[in-house]
Amino acid sequence: MIIKRVRLKNFISHADTTIEFPLGVTVLIGPNGAGKTSVIDGIIFALFGIKVRGEKVTDVIRRGANSAEVEVVFEVDGREYTLRRERKSRTTEAILLKDGVPIARGQEVSAEIPRLLRMDKETIVNSIFVRQGEVASLVDAEPSQRKQLMGRLIGLDRLERAWGNMREVVSHFEDKVKEYDVVKKELELKQERKAEISREIEEIEKKLGEIRKELEVAEKELDEAEKEREIWRKKRDVYYDISEKLSGLRERKRSLERDVERLEKDL
Repeated sequence: MIIKRVRLKNFISHADTTIEFPLGVTVLIGPNGAGKTSVIDGIIFALFGIKVRGEKVTDVIRRGANSAEVEVVFEVDGREYTLRRERKSRTTEAILLKDGVPIARGQEVSAEIPRLLRMDKETIVNSIFVRQGEVASLVDAEPSQRKQLMGRLIGLDRLERAWGNMREVVSHFEDKVKEYDVVKKELELKQERKAEISREIEEIEKKLGEIRKELEVAEKELDEAEKEREIWRKKRDVYYDISEKLSGLRERKRSLERDVERLEKDL
């Protein structure tokens, strides 16, 4: 995120102030009460619509005015965005434009800014903006105090609390990891067994292919044998038929021979 311009209208001590932020380092210089901190407060107010000072959000409205307005022009990923937020006595209005085209209004702006900047409100406030007085405290503090202050600035205290709350969850998942290791080992054994079975299946399929070829050859031989059997069956039928005829002829021959013997005797 690169801030290019900020305009403050009736915001705290600013009646109508526009500040350009060229690339590089920008330093705001002025006496106490000149409105230097209000510029940072205005950026935070525009981004999140939160109270930056005073008891109420309406305290940001300059005395004597009916509303306060902050406009921030910034760049993200090479695209220019204009964020405009206005605080009235009872309501707050906001609009976000991308390259001059509105993309979010009202509450949608509060949801779109963290998504656009890829950070939530707390992270932005604690890691980018250092509040007035905390820099001097950081320099002059003892190491332990400096550690606590740095923790507050970047949100380490909340991270530590979050880690404490997450400890039980982490322990639960650590146990799950151990169970996972056992399951992983069983899975590896089953995968090894699967590989062995796959090799056995390949060998069986190879043998099956060889047997299938032998079966095809045997089926061809069987077909030829069936044809030859049919030929021999027909020859057998002819043989039986001739044998029957031969038996009849032999019987007839013997009958004729008896008749000849009888006739010879009679002769």
